[in-house]
Amino acid sequence: MSSSRLKRIRRLTQRDVTWLCCTRRAYLWITSKDDGSPYRPYTTLVMDRDREVTRKIQVHGDEPPTPEEVLEVLHKAMLRPSLGSGGRGRPACIFLDSADLVRELAPRLAEIGVRCEHRASLSLMDTWFPRVTQGSLKAQDPIPGLMSVPGVTEPMLRDLFAAAANYYRQAPWRWIENSEPIEVRYPAESSPRYVLVLGSGGEYFGLSLYESLDDLRVALSHHDPDQTHELIPWMSMIFEVATIMAFEDLDALEKHGWAVAGEKAYPWVFKTVPHSDPRLPGASDLAFLAAAMRVLPDFVTDRLKANRGRPCPAGAVYALSGIHGVQDIALSYPVSLIDPEEEALEEYIEDWYWDEPSHEFARQVGKFLFAFMDHLTTTGITESTLRKHESNCWAIGLLECGYGYHDTFSPEIFTGGPSFLYEFKRKFSDSKYAVTSYQATWRKYERYYLYRRRPDAIYGGSMPRLLIVTRQLGRARQVQRVIVDLARERRESPLRAYIATQDDIWREPERLSDGTLQPGSGDGSGPGRPTRKMMWPGLRAWRRVDDFNTLTWCFEGLGRMPPGTQRGLDLGALSQETQAHSRRSAAQRRRRLAERAG
Repeated sequence: MSSSRLKRIRRLTQRDVTWLCCTRRAYLWITSKDDGSPYRPYTTLVMDRDREVTRKIQVHGDEPPTPEEVLEVLHKAMLRPSLGSGGRGRPACIFLDSADLVRELAPRLAEIGVRCEHRASLSLMDTWFPRVTQGSLKAQDPIPGLMSVPGVTEPMLRDLFAAAANYYRQAPWRWIENSEPIEVRYPAESSPRYVLVLGSGGEYFGLSLYESLDDLRVALSHHDPDQTHELIPWMSMIFEVATIMAFEDLDALEKHGWAVAGEKAYPWVFKTVPHSDPRLPGASDLAFLAAAMRVLPDFVTDRLKANRGRPCPAGAVYALSGIHGVQDIALSYPVSLIDPEEEALEEYIEDWYWDEPSHEFARQVGKFLFAFMDHLTTTGITESTLRKHESNCWAIGLLECGYGYHDTFSPEIFTGGPSFLYEFKRKFSDSKYAVTSYQATWRKYERYYLYRRRPDAIYGGSMPRLLIVTRQLGRARQVQRVIVDLARERRESPLRAYIATQDDIWREPERLSDGTLQPGSGDGSGPGRPTRKMMWPGLRAWRRVDDFNTLTWCFEGLGRMPPGTQRGLDLGALSQETQAHSRRSAAQRRRRLAERAG
């Protein structure tokens, strides 16, 4: 340094302030003019610690600056500081985070009356350096690094990078397709997760991880990653160039000497969640990835023997050490991708189709019949009756697929039956018992479909267990208020009930175009004489679409029930009331007949 420059600096006003100085790689990438390769330039930043302003920033090249170059930046911070940093002047002390630089610069700075001291950590610089370098050089906001994940430690990432480097060198994607999943349990007694080794296609190299078999099926059925991202969560580790990594992780890699297998072998880890941007995985996910990458190469070559031909079925348990403690990891191959329900469906309909269109039609028929059979298990019928219905369902499906002549499936194809009676008698049985059972199953299915189609068309909600018949509309409203009041008092949902007048029950209901029923609109003139014992014509039709085997009836006597029985609306008490009303009605009819005869 020239003596004239030293004199100019000594003449500057010295303030009792402390400056901070550090030299680090900038938080951006620039392209080399020589070979076009990207690099992060070293940058020297000088800040006033007390005012938290930038005194000077200097961008260097791909090599660390020399002590002379750093000293030059410090002199410029004194003689020609950045605008708004407080004007020219000397500090009382300068802190640097490099002990080597302090040894070189301390004597030189002492010549101008400035102390130079070493500090292992400059927290203010840790905060401001990324902001200042990206703002000065117009960089984008840096993405967060793995070191920022809660619970992640330096030894954990050291193990992850070491496992990734070994995984890259072993290149297990040479021996197994990226459509052949491997089941992984870590720890060995935990629930399974599923790994795909990526790389056989030559586009991406690494692995992807899925939480469940359902997610894995979705991933393998969609070739577009963007579609997969919108449907399921998944996690991946992809080998990429350094430019895709977080600057924080690159700094830690350089500082701690983590392993990297090559220029295109930087492990980029991310996790996707539907309808959200990719995010960093948690600490447990990173531990899982590290453990899996430790053992996958050995499992593929030594256990599956994939390097000698097609992978062989195998399973293995590996003991882990280091940060994994005494945990074991278990791997298994192959993984069955067939859904048990789908497998059962295919077995059920294997005799129902002959080409692809008929196969799809048979699948739709089978799915709906499966839903119907599931419904039957909730109705309380006996095991033997259930088996008869299940047998009849298979016959119905076979006959519908073979003789129905439908281009597309709709549940309505089962309405209006029973159908195919001639075919049933010819192919299965012509006994009266078998035919009656077949017809009963068909009618039961029709009731199920009508109810599933539009339950609100009949009762304005789910099917009630209780049918309350009143003589007048006013009494029906009174009963409705009783039910609602009781529900509020007990803080429960109102009792499922359908309240109708005798005229409504007497009228034949009207069937809509979709097969559901609604109260008839014809003129009613009282209950009259039922066509069957205790069964009015309208009630008989209503019962056909009922989800229950029987209806519990309560007539207008409900309004006169004692308060103690009203609270619970006991079904036994309602049954007694029904019987009493029936006896009263019979006595009244006998009296009217006697009066007419007299």
